Amino acid sequence: MYFKASTEKKNAQLRFLPINLHLQEMWVGNADAVAQTSMGSSGTSDISAGAAVYDIVTVGAMAAHVYKFKSGGIFGLEEQHAKLKPRVREPQGSTAAHHQVPLWTEDEQKADDVEWVLGKRMDVCFPQAVAALVTAFTRKVDLALQHARPEQGQAMLEQLSKLGFLFDVESLVSTHGNEAGMLEDMAGAVNELRNVRFVLVDEQEEIGGVDQESSGNKSPRSVSYRLEEESKHSPSSSDPSEASGSTREAASSDGDEKRREMQVKQRQSMHLESLESATSSNSTNSTNSTGIGGVIDVDVFTSIDDALSETSSANAGDSESTDGTPLSRETLMSQSSSLSGVGQRLLSTFIKARNHRLLGGPGSNWENAQSLAPASVDKLFPFTHLVIRVKLRSGKVKLTKALRHGGPIKVCPVLFTQGINEKQTLANNTGSSVTRLQDVINANSLKTLRSYCDRYCNYTSVRQIKAMQKQERQRDDSTDSNRSRPPSAPSAVITPSGPSREEVYRILGELDKLIGTAGRQARKKRPEILQLSSDLCRSISGGRVTVCKSAKDRTGMSVTLEQGRILVQHHGLREQKKAGIVSVMRSEGVRIENALKNTGRRVFAFNALQRSLLPEEYRCPPQTSGRNVS
Repeated sequence: MYFKASTEKKNAQLRFLPINLHLQEMWVGNADAVAQTSMGSSGTSDISAGAAVYDIVTVGAMAAHVYKFKSGGIFGLEEQHAKLKPRVREPQGSTAAHHQVPLWTEDEQKADDVEWVLGKRMDVCFPQAVAALVTAFTRKVDLALQHARPEQGQAMLEQLSKLGFLFDVESLVSTHGNEAGMLEDMAGAVNELRNVRFVLVDEQEEIGGVDQESSGNKSPRSVSYRLEEESKHSPSSSDPSEASGSTREAASSDGDEKRREMQVKQRQSMHLESLESATSSNSTNSTNSTGIGGVIDVDVFTSIDDALSETSSANAGDSESTDGTPLSRETLMSQSSSLSGVGQRLLSTFIKARNHRLLGGPGSNWENAQSLAPASVDKLFPFTHLVIRVKLRSGKVKLTKALRHGGPIKVCPVLFTQGINEKQTLANNTGSSVTRLQDVINANSLKTLRSYCDRYCNYTSVRQIKAMQKQERQRDDSTDSNRSRPPSAPSAVITPSGPSREEVYRILGELDKLIGTAGRQARKKRPEILQLSSDLCRSISGGRVTVCKSAKDRTGMSVTLEQGRILVQHHGLREQKKAGIVSVMRSEGVRIENALKNTGRRVFAFNALQRSLLPEEYRCPPQTSGRNVS
């Protein structure tokens, strides 16, 4: 199973899988260069210096469709639970448990029922959210490792290490009827992503068994250790009780011992040769200027210690076949790059974490990520504390020192939501209480985004100062150099390429006004909230995800509009031509093919009435709208 269509969202067997999950990219640059680079005809996967890549993940709402929405979703249930008084669960066998009143109060029973429903819904929604998160994160890592300018790729990885991964979810789900329950589920699941950590492991260092900085010291130790273990476990050093026997058996064993010693020596020499070849191959790959970098495997653990220790043990176990003979480097590489078992490993880790209540990550929740849920429910979902190990192959771009030593990358999730369909029109005209949900979600996400932006601006300011100091030192060295010798070329100085501090806080101010106005004037749809938040998060290297009920119709309209706006803002497209370009994207591009993939029809599911109630920029071309209800 590699794809869950929107028509399968209520399938109980597939309830843990994300709906219609896709990674969409727009490459902008010289047509010939982009085609050559994307097809890999140049022999590398490096991104052309003349091409800009804009990635976005699209997925259906991370919701428990299988359990329906009669009682709302996770966020609403969490608020209910916070008002109740759950039973204090004393450790079994303790004195406190012995003296605890056996009868449950009504509040305790209600709280227990809510906890049960919350757990069931989170079991379904959280894996879907993790799938979208991993898709967005691994693509960002790919873009960094394959950057045409290695220094820029290095800066992207350094930002991940220092600030964490900003994960921006744009929701087009309304606050009316079942979609309100979907939004509550999604808000609860995205909120729990703050407990996830990423760890990056370089496959080049794993297979070679050496780090680039200490290759001379580590290799002899690993060789001697393996040879000692070989001698210890060889048949010639068997237990004395097994060696005792008749004189005839002892005499006949002399020849066997000599043969075994020869076999051990042969195997030891084979180990040495294979290790030397792997080390030389590793050094060749790591120094090769055209090496292909990228993510090759993803695995999930419940603690950082498990993620890092599993690396060495898995390699040791996988380096031999079932008959005990060492596998070749090519076999190891092909095995490590297989992603077919990721879903199964992810599900098994969730089950393990839920059954054993294992906690992962470096301690408590990240203080900079504002929790949407009440503090009383944080303890209900210990299985959301996951560590995701991303195995990669570095090319010209290397991991920073902190990442090489297992430094965790934190996740900063934000969710901005604004319904745009006819159901949101109905909700807006019903009353402000119906639209309160999206106001609360947006206000909380703005706090988290502002906190991240504060840290981002401070980080870029420090880097800017260091870059200026480095330029001054290079200028001084060039002036003081011997005139008889030609001066050496100055090394590249990387300055922050993101928005300025003034631009960041200008957008944050506009967002604050829009969200505040939306809370006071509930009758108007304000898609500008989605557009501004998406622009800001993308400009500071955040991951981008767009969500609606099925990631098919409204999502297609939003993604194509965002791409048109990018062309205007960054690539000189005139504003007057944007509508025509976006219309072509919708009628001839990949989004209508996505509709075909899900429903079997190359049309968007908007009838005439639905289309007329969408904001003008989000309306599909008339010839692409069908009669089905979205």
